[in-house]
Amino acid sequence: MHGRYFDIERDERGLPLKVTGQNGRSTTFTYDAAGRVTRTTSPDGREKRFGYDADGFMNSVRDGSLAEQRYTYDRAGRVLAAELDGGVNRLEHYYDDASSRTVVTDALGRASRMDYDGRGNLSRFTDALGNKTAMSYDKAGHLLELRDAIGAVYKYEYGLGLSRAIDPLGRATRYERDEDLRVTRLIDPMGRGTSFTYDPAGNVTQARNPAGFITRFAYGSGDCASCAGGQLASLTDPKGNTWAFNYDKYGRLSDTANPLG
Repeated sequence: MHGRYFDIERDERGLPLKVTGQNGRSTTFTYDAAGRVTRTTSPDGREKRFGYDADGFMNSVRDGSLAEQRYTYDRAGRVLAAELDGGVNRLEHYYDDASSRTVVTDALGRASRMDYDGRGNLSRFTDALGNKTAMSYDKAGHLLELRDAIGAVYKYEYGLGLSRAIDPLGRATRYERDEDLRVTRLIDPMGRGTSFTYDPAGNVTQARNPAGFITRFAYGSGDCASCAGGQLASLTDPKGNTWAFNYDKYGRLSDTANPLG
């Protein structure tokens, strides 16, 4: 195994200051005293700056082209208006008493509308051109049916979690689950299955695709002192190539070893 995919340098607060890829190109980050990102610089030198209002909400984004996006909020932190492309495009947001967004208007006054059922689920979305998408749910809030603007219907069935997803042509994708609701087998409309195996902690340890090729995942162990907290330690593809993941003492990803260089 050789090569580094990326390295992360952090400040004393643990915030990433610089992320360097295996090609040596870096992205840097600057923060304010509250730990909020105020500036990013991409490998090609392009900057993006971020501003915040007195309540800590991001209220401006300015990129290297000097185009600025501005946002205003109410006291609940809901976006009231967004000015995009330097103010050329303005979107205004309106809410109901339950804080659900009900109307968004653009700079031309065209409105997109959201309707909700009695349980607060989005039941209909009407775009600015009048195209409607309708959704229906069961009592538990699971999406049962979605009918798009052209009348195509998508259906969903549940048992222990989602069990079938049926497209407008009647083709079903099936999900088999264990008693912990984890997907153990995903079967596509052609009947081809991908199976998954888990460890006692619920982490996927093996994925076998329809052709029988296996991808393996390993997690924190004695061989990986830096990932003893259960983080992903390695991934091995069907060809035997293994990627290793290293972490700092706080369990934060610090770099990745790439077998392909």
